Amino acid sequence: MSRRYKRKSKDSDTLGDIAGILVLLGLAVGFTKIREINENSPHLMPFVIAGAVLLVGLVIGLAIRKYIRDIKVRRAFTMSDIDSMDGVAFEYYLADLLRDRGYTNVKVTEKFDLGVDIIAERDGITWGIQAKRYKSMVKVEAVRQAYTALAHYKCDRAMV
Repeated sequence: MSRRYKRKSKDSDTLGDIAGILVLLGLAVGFTKIREINENSPHLMPFVIAGAVLLVGLVIGLAIRKYIRDIKVRRAFTMSDIDSMDGVAFEYYLADLLRDRGYTNVKVTEKFDLGVDIIAERDGITWGIQAKRYKSMVKVEAVRQAYTALAHYKCDRAMV
């Protein structure tokens, strides 16, 4: 069984779009003022050119970063891929899946997590998520750990 997951992170895409628009507006205003800057203070021209190059590089870098991230998330995972993941890789896979499903502020906790592997928000509710990749049923101990860790991580609800 193969599925494709596509990231739909609204927050990062919106911020990137806004940053891109602001950079383009800055470049447009800057290029209209270049003649004025060159005539009035020619010693500033190298700084203007360097700033423009840096801004263009930033836009290109953000576009490349987004493209690479989208390719990584679109990779098709089979059940055997998931079965062969170690615990940390599985937690990061779930974090991407949660982002894909509309959760925000998704964070993977530290190595010694006290029972919550991932923290995510959705609809104003903070979730503490215990990730288990078992072949059999999850034991009550995992549920108990997730519930107990809610106060430590300031989460509203738990999910196993």
